[in-house]
Amino acid sequence: MPTNTSVLYKNVNPEIGIYGAYNPFVAIIGQILETPVFNLTYKIKVTPLNNPSNFLERNITPIGVNAVVEPFKLVQDTFFESSYGGWDELQLTSFSIIRIEVGASFSGTSDVAPTFEGYLVSNEFYVYNGYENQPVEINYRDFYWYSFAPIKLPKVKKDVALLANDTELLSYPTKFRGFYDGLDSILTATNVLTDFYRSNNTLISGSSIDEPIDTPSNVAYFKKNINIPDGFGIIPAAAAYWKVRIRYTNVEEEVYDSEEIKVSRAACNPKQSNHRLYWVNRYGGDEYQNFTMLSDTNIQISKGKRIQSDGINYKATNFEDVKNINNPNIQEFGNSVSKTITLRSDYLRSQEEVDALAELYKSAVVIMFDDEGTHPMIVTTSSYKIVSVQQELYKVEVNLQYANNELMQIQ
Repeated sequence: MPTNTSVLYKNVNPEIGIYGAYNPFVAIIGQILETPVFNLTYKIKVTPLNNPSNFLERNITPIGVNAVVEPFKLVQDTFFESSYGGWDELQLTSFSIIRIEVGASFSGTSDVAPTFEGYLVSNEFYVYNGYENQPVEINYRDFYWYSFAPIKLPKVKKDVALLANDTELLSYPTKFRGFYDGLDSILTATNVLTDFYRSNNTLISGSSIDEPIDTPSNVAYFKKNINIPDGFGIIPAAAAYWKVRIRYTNVEEEVYDSEEIKVSRAACNPKQSNHRLYWVNRYGGDEYQNFTMLSDTNIQISKGKRIQSDGINYKATNFEDVKNINNPNIQEFGNSVSKTITLRSDYLRSQEEVDALAELYKSAVVIMFDDEGTHPMIVTTSSYKIVSVQQELYKVEVNLQYANNELMQIQ
């Protein structure tokens, strides 16, 4: 008995552009029936192509012949995950192609068991582990990740001031499907372009860097260190700042550039010890902030015994995986020591810094760098105030707890 299962995603050419996994995303499943059917149900399969074994299937009971389903919700907590990593690491769970397949089960008469027709409708979407702040529109895709230039980057702060040894990693999509200049094609990141400018905002001719990218085959976020690393290049003596952008190329060898990230050196070195925080922003990308003012550290000792986790992965096959920064060991066994710290920023320079810091309080992945090393942290500040920098300059204070408790003898 022939049927025609249809799936609507609201948008024309719905597979073009990039979607946020946590924004409202709805599919309407329906049937165009040539003859009546009975016992109709639908089945949906959602597969992240960066890890096809993580697919999920669900049966859906329609109302009449139509059903409404939110496919991305099926893989939000089973696939999407943000984690801290190095500059040359692929973030496979931060950005991936999600395949959505739909089929129907039905029978010719009410007294016959339904038969599944198989997955006859399939679509693939480019999805990042995050969300857009503003839109409540269903199936929203940002125009700058769809058809408008410059191409958007997964970063809130577009203007960063760095100390000489700071790491500032820029995440960017390795490739995605776009509709630029009337052409539906895959855009692939092929170059990192860096331009140096004088204090009067004029370009220093002959100093620009064009670095080809060995683009991975995976659809993922890749990272670039945009604080010019040692051994790569020399910052011109006259340079007050530099701008970094990613160039994308399609199959027709047409090029499209991303928005630019402006990088400059901090005006002066901090008098206090610097604490630099890393967190994952709302796009699943990397964000950083220096806290250079006086900090307070508190130590609390708790008594009692609890089952402990030593943070060791006993299934590891190499030393990098034995103890991973993304798997902290929060333990209490016998006496335990927990340590908290209060960090204070200098005056914030822009509204982008304010907007980015608002996401620090909500981020599930927070790392702190200081003179003692690298530490996974938990933000304990439960409320915060967002003040427009147009109204006043202000500083930020944030309270954090070390996720790894200090070592102590058990007895």
